[in-house]
Amino acid sequence: MSAQKQISSASNTKVRITAQDFARKVRSKQEVYHFLTHELGAYLPSYDNVTVWHMRDLVSGKRLRLQAKKIKHLNVPQYEGLKLEAFFQWAHNFDVQAKDHRPIMDTFPLELQEREKFPRQYVINAIYTLAGQPFRAWVDELVDRRHLEIADQKQLYIELDPEVAEIFNQSKAVSTSQGSSYNLMKASAKRRRSKKQIQEEALQEETQQQEIRRKIARIEEMEAQYAVIKQKADRVDAIDGAVVALKASGLLKQTGEDSYQPVQSFQEHQNVLQEREDEVKLTEQLSQQNQQLGQHGISQERQRPSQQLELNEQFHEGANASGRQSVILIDHPEGEDQMMGDANGAAGLVPQNWPFNRTASQQQQDGSSFVDANAESEGAVSKSKFDI
Repeated sequence: MSAQKQISSASNTKVRITAQDFARKVRSKQEVYHFLTHELGAYLPSYDNVTVWHMRDLVSGKRLRLQAKKIKHLNVPQYEGLKLEAFFQWAHNFDVQAKDHRPIMDTFPLELQEREKFPRQYVINAIYTLAGQPFRAWVDELVDRRHLEIADQKQLYIELDPEVAEIFNQSKAVSTSQGSSYNLMKASAKRRRSKKQIQEEALQEETQQQEIRRKIARIEEMEAQYAVIKQKADRVDAIDGAVVALKASGLLKQTGEDSYQPVQSFQEHQNVLQEREDEVKLTEQLSQQNQQLGQHGISQERQRPSQQLELNEQFHEGANASGRQSVILIDHPEGEDQMMGDANGAAGLVPQNWPFNRTASQQQQDGSSFVDANAESEGAVSKSKFDI
């Protein structure tokens, strides 16, 4: 006791003792739980659902202790909307509205994960003990609402005419029989069926069940067929893969369009490999040649001189002498055929390197167009190109 007084402070209402003094009487968590529930008489959940941190707060007075002898019990059904989270939310809202007493939430741990470990019945009893009738009224309201919803969904109610309902409410009658025919008064109750109707309904149900079984059997048969087809397809794919691998390794040689034969000797194997190597080389050579030809054609087209059109007196003289109209097609560098003038005065435009102005050797070197003057006098045009 002397140690308590030495450590106590006049400004602090808490009594402090050393941990060694506390451990002389209470050392383990089980002993702390026993001290709170038996000697202090606190209302706590089971030992496994409470942490030592919450018991520390109860001992220090940071959390509200409830006396077990003052606890009020309330039975709440396991309905939707009456879960642990809903109880904590209601207690929080009640604490906000009622500010003249210590909050109900002070009874429970600070940490959410510790509160969620508390049993549902413990939380209900604790809130009902502190809140009283408002909590019970809230629970009854949710229970009644749930009963009405179930009765409406399953049509468990009995419909009454307003006049009948008024007289029924005023009636002083009391039932003394053990009958259950009142259930037939429900809106969902069906009329009694005759034996023939029952047999017909049973026959219809049996027919439906047979149809369902037939469809299930058909589905199982189709699944079995699919499995067989898939197995065959996998086998064919495996065989094709093996054939490709054997062909690549030179162990198979092709004897027809879709026929293969295994090699019979080492020399035949070497010949097959050599043939495959020759085919690969030939394919590469042809590809290179095509690429070179394409590049050569593009370079020659780029080196081709620009063709500017100008007057050609020799062409006009020949055209005027023929006395007939003629049209000359000239190869244009952009790939378009230009129509030249007629022989009766329309000005004709020809390139500078037109064959009439160039020698035969020059025409052969640059591949210029060649026009036969005699054929032109007859109204025909002949056009030829020399290979580059």
